[in-house]
Amino acid sequence: MLSTFSTAAQSLPCGNGRFVSGVFPSATVTPAVLYGRNTTYAGVVQDLRMDIFQPTGDVAAIRPLFIFAFGGSFVSGDRTQLAYLCDSLARKGYVAVAIDYRLYDGPLGIFGLVLNPNDGIDAVAKGMSDIKAAIRFFKRDAATTKTYRIDTANIFVGGISSGSMAALHTTYINSIAETVAPVSTIITANGGIQGNTDLPGTPLLGTYSFAGIRGVWNMSGALYDSGYIKAGDAALFGIHGTADDVVPFGYGQLFSGVTNLGQFVSGSSSLHNQANNVGVQTKLLPVIGGDHVNMYFDPATLTSLDTSASRYFGNIVCPGTLPVTGIYLKANVANKHIELSWQTLTETDSKGFLVEKQTTNGWKSVGEITSKAANGYSVLPLGYSFIDVQPENGYNTYRLKMISLNGNATYSNTTKVVWKGGTVIPFVIYPNPVNAVLYAKTTLTSTGTLKIYSPVMRLIQTHIVMGSQGIAVSALSDGLYLGILFDHQNKQAGSSWFIKK
Repeated sequence: MLSTFSTAAQSLPCGNGRFVSGVFPSATVTPAVLYGRNTTYAGVVQDLRMDIFQPTGDVAAIRPLFIFAFGGSFVSGDRTQLAYLCDSLARKGYVAVAIDYRLYDGPLGIFGLVLNPNDGIDAVAKGMSDIKAAIRFFKRDAATTKTYRIDTANIFVGGISSGSMAALHTTYINSIAETVAPVSTIITANGGIQGNTDLPGTPLLGTYSFAGIRGVWNMSGALYDSGYIKAGDAALFGIHGTADDVVPFGYGQLFSGVTNLGQFVSGSSSLHNQANNVGVQTKLLPVIGGDHVNMYFDPATLTSLDTSASRYFGNIVCPGTLPVTGIYLKANVANKHIELSWQTLTETDSKGFLVEKQTTNGWKSVGEITSKAANGYSVLPLGYSFIDVQPENGYNTYRLKMISLNGNATYSNTTKVVWKGGTVIPFVIYPNPVNAVLYAKTTLTSTGTLKIYSPVMRLIQTHIVMGSQGIAVSALSDGLYLGILFDHQNKQAGSSWFIKK
């Protein structure tokens, strides 16, 4: 019986930024580990090796695994190509692996590409077989020596270009019956659904299955048929340039930029749409105007990729991860109002905060603050504040409801402060000093007008306000400004000086 030997009974070490940010200072690499042997298209017996990246000093009992295959149109490339990605993932707490897989070594066409479309399918099938052997290697380790401490319930595969094509087909073709000729006959000739790549001397075929892949990281890859993605299949994350003329962004021909002989395939956009249609978890990061290769040398693209992928896979391995860490809410009486303040150490998929106040009828939302983290993600401390201009006599008790972009929520500590009464001012501006977003808090029951003046009373900006709302002031020059609030009858209701810096 084929076994997956799940380690799901143990818990992953979620929290404290792990799986999202670089919580480990370095990665330790075990190079050139033999994981399989098989024969190439031309009949050459090839040893298949992999470089294994682990977080240095990690003591976790189990860790998720990423297996990556390099790109090169199935005719070139090597496993060092994705070392940077494996190193980054290891620093986040994963075990990440860059593998060899068999390249096509038969006759090439005029453009240096695979000549026969069926030979291209055969190259994909051989890549699939090799990826499956790597999965079996780690499943055997998890069931025996536990050298790499892999959580077999959280195994992910991926790659770039041709390597991604191999990973996608490995993930979404789970039965020969899902395919038709020539794909079905070629996969059958390469050992069937389990493949025929094995570890020499200690065979793993027949004991360990490749089944159970949790998700795939697709970089500029494609499937021969988007219909391979079915309800209940593994999660999909993709990045693809919209101007890719090697592997199409949507449905189209391979190598359209150099030849019209390429096979039609479904690129990342088609795969994303199919996944959405059948209810498979998916995220696509389109790079507008991006090509096939050069966009991966762009620092901005790499930063966006790292941020998006980290959040995506971090929420898969640790669902419900707190959107923020290190938060502590404080409340103080200041200048005839109550001021709340808090700081976050890290934020992951953070949408923002609802400020809630305890009443006789339960907790009530009294304000909303948007996260300052770019795209909801930050590994740097961020500070926040909120003004309650309508405190009640006696104890006022507050808490924060912290909301993530995917709808998860959790609560901060509660804090209370005594309000001894007095005149409540109708208008407050905060924070002060301000950098980018100014909040105008008012007790007006109808809309008012906030006018911002320079120290010589030159009108700079005008905003319609009611209740509490954020006002963008990043365009203002640094300096001192006066905000004056007018009610709906154009009568002055309050004013406040503030500093922009």
